Amino acid sequence: MWAFGDGHVGQSYLFERDGNLFESRVSYFGNLKALDFTPGRKLTDAKDLEQAMARPVTGSEVVRCFACHATASTINDKFERSAIIPGITCEACHGPGRNHVIAGEALLRGEAAKTEGTIFNPSTLTPSDAVDFCGSCHGTYWDVKLQGLAGKANIRAQPYRLEKSRCWGTKGDTRLTCVACHDPHQPLVRDSSSYDKNCLSCHVATASVKVTADHPGQVAR
Repeated sequence: MWAFGDGHVGQSYLFERDGNLFESRVSYFGNLKALDFTPGRKLTDAKDLEQAMARPVTGSEVVRCFACHATASTINDKFERSAIIPGITCEACHGPGRNHVIAGEALLRGEAAKTEGTIFNPSTLTPSDAVDFCGSCHGTYWDVKLQGLAGKANIRAQPYRLEKSRCWGTKGDTRLTCVACHDPHQPLVRDSSSYDKNCLSCHVATASVKVTADHPGQVAR
């Protein structure tokens, strides 16, 4: 069985039977501390117990599931069980790191080595590409639009919601990317007040403070 998610918010399950993968119709939800139907997977009129318990997961969906929840699971656009590294490691975002490590070890030995170009650096992307890069797992604008996800269904698609914000759509502030508020190298901070400093890097604190080029964001009313 494969568990997707650390259980803090939730955890969904895939299991293998007769060489095929199936998604359980129930997931664990952290706020409930119990199992409930996986969002969008509830069946009211299942034809049999097997259909009521799980649904088959095949083809491109398998590739997509493991590509976002594991590392090195895809080779030549195909799911490869033997190569999977459970969880999200550095290489999930930065790509193969062998040459980068070799160059770094050479530098530690005092040898000349070039590290530039030995590994992918997402910080070099434009703001739009950076948001789409994160969105490849967290939901791009077009992922949401093409799937027709509306209302609560797209809440977890943060890149989509970022690109739908007024700041993105009007003045296009280049500081407005996923990493403006969230450091992907650190555990997610769940205390909302800790993000005040991030908000105030673009927004003025009170209505009496004058809006400037660096702080174009009006105070919410």
